[in-house]
Amino acid sequence: MSVVLIVFGAAMIALLILCVIDFFRYRKRVRPFTKFGLAFGLIYLFFELALILPNLELVTEVFGVSTFCIDLIGLVRIIVFASVGMYCCRRARRPAAPILQAIFRRRRRSLPVLTRAFSLAVLLTIVGAATYSYVLLSATTPRASETVRRLVELQPATAGLASEASLLAALAMLEFAFIEEIVFRLGIQNLLAKSMRLQGQWYWVAIILTAALWSSGHAGTLEPGWVKMAQVFPIGLALGKLCERFGVESCIVAHGGFNLIMMFLAPTLIEF
Repeated sequence: MSVVLIVFGAAMIALLILCVIDFFRYRKRVRPFTKFGLAFGLIYLFFELALILPNLELVTEVFGVSTFCIDLIGLVRIIVFASVGMYCCRRARRPAAPILQAIFRRRRRSLPVLTRAFSLAVLLTIVGAATYSYVLLSATTPRASETVRRLVELQPATAGLASEASLLAALAMLEFAFIEEIVFRLGIQNLLAKSMRLQGQWYWVAIILTAALWSSGHAGTLEPGWVKMAQVFPIGLALGKLCERFGVESCIVAHGGFNLIMMFLAPTLIEF
């Protein structure tokens, strides 16, 4: 799995560089979308502050100044991937962030979240992903990897209050969903579609490649390793299709809802 993670890291660096190049190469065309990238960046900062401030002393003790450097890099990454991803969606005439765009344009009556198709697609994705994961993990009874166990041990007890610990864990799960969908579905998926000219029926190639890359980023979290890959790859395909049809907000909601469900199911399905 270490080889998979090395390949994943190299691919992510290459895609980030490609995205930055496009950000500056097409800066005049990307500029109208930077305000949306900044809006997503502010949401990212909200999550980070909500998670860090209650445990600032512990975080700085464990991670030091590197925490703020990582946050800065994360903020830039969100802004760049969101801005370029939305530009790529405009070129391909696909929905990018229709909810955020409707809010900016003060057209709240046109919010896609109010449509039955949007709500049903998100709900079916959450239920389908959770059901599939439950069946797969129940049948395979995997164990958490050593790395995951160490991360769990680092989680603060928040003064021993289980409700506060659960709230922070839920916020972390929602933040993971938010970041991953902005970077992978809105950013990488549409960047690949533009760069490789995967339009029309060929857009599925971008969905598959993005799902494969996203899945490889989860390598080394469970033992045996193939279980996690088998779990997240089909979910990545569903999220990719959801993004193509309804935009990135639908993926964020579906991914966040799935993460919250798995947060409660995981202790009964995975050996820690």
